[in-house]
Order: sequence, then C-alpha cells, then structure tokens
Amino acid sequence: MRSRMNVLRLILPAALLAPAAIAQEAKRPPITGIAYVRIYAKDPVASQRFYTGELLLPKASCSAQDCARYQVGKDQYVEVVKADQQPPGLQVIAFRTTDAEGLRRYLAAHNQMVPAAVRTRQDGSAEFELTDAEGHRVAFLESPADSDRQGAISHRLIHVGFIVRDRAAMDRLYKDLLGFRPYWHGGMKPDRTDWVSSQVPEGTDWLEYMLNVPADASRHLIGVMNHLSLGVESMDATDAALQRTGWRPHGEEHTQMGLDGKYQLNVFDPDDVRVEFMTFTPSQKPCCSDFTGPHPKP
Repeated sequence: MRSRMNVLRLILPAALLAPAAIAQEAKRPPITGIAYVRIYAKDPVASQRFYTGELLLPKASCSAQDCARYQVGKDQYVEVVKADQQPPGLQVIAFRTTDAEGLRRYLAAHNQMVPAAVRTRQDGSAEFELTDAEGHRVAFLESPADSDRQGAISHRLIHVGFIVRDRAAMDRLYKDLLGFRPYWHGGMKPDRTDWVSSQVPEGTDWLEYMLNVPADASRHLIGVMNHLSLGVESMDATDAALQRTGWRPHGEEHTQMGLDGKYQLNVFDPDDVRVEFMTFTPSQKPCCSDFTGPHPKP
C-alpha cells in the first residue's frame, strides 16, 4: 500500500502540472505591428537613389552582406538585398512581437513548421521565419533597439499586402492562430471582394490579402499587388514633398481617392514594388464595408 501511495504522489503532481504547461505554451505572445519588409533588388544602387533620394528615407546599417536598410519609423524599415538567386521584388514581411521564442513555441505547439530555435543578431534582437500556406516568407522580430532616425515624408509603415489565392487556407494561420482582426474589405465591383485587410492583434498595422489576381500575372502586376504602404497625414503635403525631390505625377503615379475612402499616391521602386502613400484616416465613406478597427495614428 505504501509503495502505491508513493507512486500516486509522483503521478499526481505531474498530472496537475501538465494542463498548466499546455496552457502556458498555448498562450500567444503579442504581435504589435510591422517591423520591416525585405526587397530583393537587381540594382541596389538604383534602389538607394529611390529610397533615399525620392522617398527621403535615411539609410541605416545592415548586418548582412549586400544589404541596406532605409529607416521609415524608429522601429520600422525597408530592407533591400541584392538579388542573386532570389527573384526581384518584395519577398519577406516581418512583424514585431514582444517574445520571438515564445511565439515560435506557440506556433510549433499548433503544428506549424518553424525553425528549431530563433536567430539572435548582434544587436540583441531575436527573429525566426516561416513560410505560410501560399509560400510567402513571414518573419517575427523581437528587437530591443530602435533607430534615432526616421523618414522625412512618412515615418509609419501602416500596411503590407501580398497575393492570396486561397483565403481560407491563409486565415488558418493569420486569423485563427495569430489572431489578426478584420479591418476592412472591398473590391473593384460591388459583388466581388478583391482586398481583405486584417490588423495585427495588438496594434493597428494591417496585412492585406490581394485576391483574384491572374495566375499568369505580369511582373508589374505582381509588384502592384505585393506592396507596402506608408502612412501620411496630408496627401497634398506628400505630393509637394515628393515633387521637391524631382518626382512628377505620371501614369499610375498620382494622387487619387481609394475605394476605402482614403487618399493614396502610388510610386514604384526600380524593381516594380509599389509603395503606396496613404492617409491615416478616411476622408469619405468607404465602399463595400465599414471599418471595424481603429485607424493608425501618426
């Protein structure tokens, strides 16, 4: 009898601890916003002229070889890497988290393919990367350091977008596991949804699904869809600031009213990546649906 009681004493604490451990592992660390986008460039010198000369983003140091960073906000940047084997264009989107290792464990516990460990950088930041259901490379960054510099025209990267073929498959990661929240959806026609915007769970930055894109889309159309957006308070002031750098409205590059009721101005980098300047708040009622989350602030 005594030996049986001893066994029970060993088993019961383990049984009590197991649910607590599972609950702790199942808790998702906060995801607070967009950290950076990585663009692979055929001509990094031309990219530098565009990001520093036209968009007025200050250049910052980058630890990797053949890499440059262009600071948007103090904790957000555009990273440009020389394209060797990679196709040119926007290839990586990174979100900020308060606990990269905790988020990695959380995703692993929910059967997501993640690295065995986070990667620690020289500046003390921690990061890991995964590939989503449609092959997009998505990183999660925990960084203790912020830059002391930011963009002169915009200092907020408010959203990123990429082509999505299977919305339900993507929602299983971004909505169900990571907790992204609906913000707005709309389309070129009233009876069709072409864009679905979902905000990060602990912030106002958002990810935009670009739907209904032809399978044989041109490189330019891919660049239109796989894009980044910089928030601004005044589109008139933004237009004027860009023109002072030598840019002039032409073709697809001009101020216009978006179907979401916000002013926008699209410019394209040397690798056809669309950089969309967008006002933080709408100036008129959006088409298709109402906003269901708070707007970003300057």
